[in-house]
Amino acid sequence: MKIRKKSSLNRTAGILAAVLIMASGLMSPVHADGQESAQPGLDQSYYNLKHSESYDEPLSAAYDLRTLGRSTSVKNQNPWSSCWAFSGISAIESNVLTQQKNKGVQTAAEPDYSERHLSYFAYRLADAVGVNNRAEGTASVKGLFMDLGGTRELLTGTLSTWCGVDTEADVPYEGTPYEWHPTENPKEMNWEVAEDKFFNAAVHLQNADFLPGTATFTDAEKQSFVYDKNAEKAIKESLMKNGEVQVYFAAGQSTPPEAADSTDGAGKKDAAEFNKTYAAPNHLVSIVGWDDGYSAGNFAEAPEGDGAWIVKNSWGSGWGNDGYFYLSYYDRSVQSFASYQVDIPDGDGQFSYDHNYQYDFLGLKSYAPLGLQEQSAEAANVFTAAGNESLKAVSAVTITPGSTVHTRVYQNLKDKNDPESGTLAADQTETVKYGGYHTLSLEQAVPLEAGETFAVIQEISGSDGYYWPIETGTGAYDFYGMEGTFRCIAQADAGQSFIKKAGEGWQDVKALPDETIELYGETATRNYGNAMIKAFTSDLSEEPVTPEVDPQPNEGTGEPDQNIQESGADTARASEAAKNTQTGIEGSHQTTTFILVGVLVVVAVLIAALYLRRRKK
Repeated sequence: MKIRKKSSLNRTAGILAAVLIMASGLMSPVHADGQESAQPGLDQSYYNLKHSESYDEPLSAAYDLRTLGRSTSVKNQNPWSSCWAFSGISAIESNVLTQQKNKGVQTAAEPDYSERHLSYFAYRLADAVGVNNRAEGTASVKGLFMDLGGTRELLTGTLSTWCGVDTEADVPYEGTPYEWHPTENPKEMNWEVAEDKFFNAAVHLQNADFLPGTATFTDAEKQSFVYDKNAEKAIKESLMKNGEVQVYFAAGQSTPPEAADSTDGAGKKDAAEFNKTYAAPNHLVSIVGWDDGYSAGNFAEAPEGDGAWIVKNSWGSGWGNDGYFYLSYYDRSVQSFASYQVDIPDGDGQFSYDHNYQYDFLGLKSYAPLGLQEQSAEAANVFTAAGNESLKAVSAVTITPGSTVHTRVYQNLKDKNDPESGTLAADQTETVKYGGYHTLSLEQAVPLEAGETFAVIQEISGSDGYYWPIETGTGAYDFYGMEGTFRCIAQADAGQSFIKKAGEGWQDVKALPDETIELYGETATRNYGNAMIKAFTSDLSEEPVTPEVDPQPNEGTGEPDQNIQESGADTARASEAAKNTQTGIEGSHQTTTFILVGVLVVVAVLIAALYLRRRKK
């Protein structure tokens, strides 16, 4: 009888919760009617060319990565607004194929990485130990994380922490029905990912080139269009060198057609797309090639000239031209061209670096970042070596093409609040070709001893001003995604990151005052987080060093928290061997939907228990 009562109680609670959820509409997407979807924090014009590029060799009139075996198959993002993850992952897969082709590596199967892993963890707050709801990053507020959409900045900010890229086999693009709500509707299933998979990675992001755009304008309203031929050449060069290029443009819709046999977007010849006037972009895809001779007459409205990009969509192979379409060179809406390069482990499963020292888990994901500044400033992060290691490289974030990055490394700091109080161990200046995220190798590796405190200092300048690589958050301000809202949270503990403006001394970013700014016609508060500078090391000892990281925020004068993420392809392989279960994480998501689900279930259980108790009496 006790067993039957328990079973009846569970069944009652589950049914009641499911009924209440569906009655209140919580399982449906949340539509952002009061505001347009948020666009990337910095306009494409920041990343456009400021000077002419020269190319030694003429480019071919047509080029197609598919014929070279450097592009993976067409996937289907249905039913979510996850085009940003699919197009970005596709570009990364293409880069892996490109590197393998260049090295003469033969593989049995094409790389297949997880869009769901990226989509989920991109909207989770995190710190040194992975997911932490009290830490920083982008966090969903309303709507499911799979439907919020994203940008190249969101992808770069997530993957640069070594959160992914995971494999499709480990985290497949499919949901799991809840025990209390059996359904065949994928949008009513559980798409969360086990939190211990946060740092699972088959490859590591090393560089994200934010390429110049072809659509430039001479006015703020983006009405006076000027085509940039040099940007076209830069994109083509990147395609040949690194593989597919991600691009953001204005499509008729940003999600697959509901009807399986729909020809929406494919009714035009070869699914040819062209926006003659500027429109806010809403769909990310990946360029796999080009055809200079593709006729302007193939478009519903003829552009200025012939020529088009060959583009892979993520709506399945039944859409368009076997899943592909042509996008005119002269499209006015195109922006956010991006090329990704990754670090592939060798035959022994070893990456180029063993550890990633970092604090910036919001990083480039912020939708209210700093732009170029008139005043120069140096930014610094102070770390403590977890073992006997060799500092081999650092990361840098830039905006303007051709920016200069001046990097210095000090070790054995005498004062942890003064990044220059140690011994100068490295001093170098590099010019990076494009804006974005970069891994810069040190000209001379710096040996570090366990417990040694060291600082990485950077000053970044471009043709139009200086860039301060500091995270910026907007606290309680809600940004609207494709279907729902999210927030950008920045945090910094004392003793981690510092800034020194021209003519001033070092200041802890923790002490920087908040600012009042305007976003989409509303007032918001912007605060500062950590410096976006990472340090990459390799172990000096024969035995790998397993660093210990205090998961609790530091207070007072203690050691600053830092993420020292260990690399190793075996992490992903071990995770593939485990069952991909969602047990224990169903209440962990931070959205209103799942919080209320938990509350409703608890209430239902209590009501049923009290009822049964009264009957027993």
